[in-house]
Amino acid sequence: MDRNTTEIFTEICYLGLLQGLQIISLIVCIAASYLDGGLAAVFNVTGFGAIGDGIHDDTEAFSQAWEAACSNGGGSSSVIVPAGRTFLLSPVNFEGPCYSSNVHFQVLGKIVAPNETDAWKGCVSNSWLHFSDIPGLVLEGSGVIDGRGSPWWKNVSLGILKNVCFTNPFH
Repeated sequence: MDRNTTEIFTEICYLGLLQGLQIISLIVCIAASYLDGGLAAVFNVTGFGAIGDGIHDDTEAFSQAWEAACSNGGGSSSVIVPAGRTFLLSPVNFEGPCYSSNVHFQVLGKIVAPNETDAWKGCVSNSWLHFSDIPGLVLEGSGVIDGRGSPWWKNVSLGILKNVCFTNPFH
């Protein structure tokens, strides 16, 4: 080993075992991303203003994170929904085509739909979370996507949902 490499390893040893493992993990992640065709760009929704309290509508922040990930050229991009938070989303479209070779949408936290029918008025598609024209899209993670369907099922069967963005399949 040359002198610079020796100095680097010595510094790592002085950082302590935990920090040393973090550095090794970082090196492994960087190496893995190069094997995947380039360094992956990460776009955490909280960096775009998402609050994640389950009360405030985080749709705009998710849209901005998606736009940043989708317009990132080359390599792969990841939209991260962090763990430990609940994100309220109104109906939203995540559309391509994307300039990234592939886009990962990683759900580690919880995404919930609105409970009120007014939140669904004027939406563009017949869906809550709509992904379209995105070859190579990967949806992954250990989080939860909760459409909060039970209040809606009763309303649909009673014919209450009129002028909402989707067609009632039961009538």
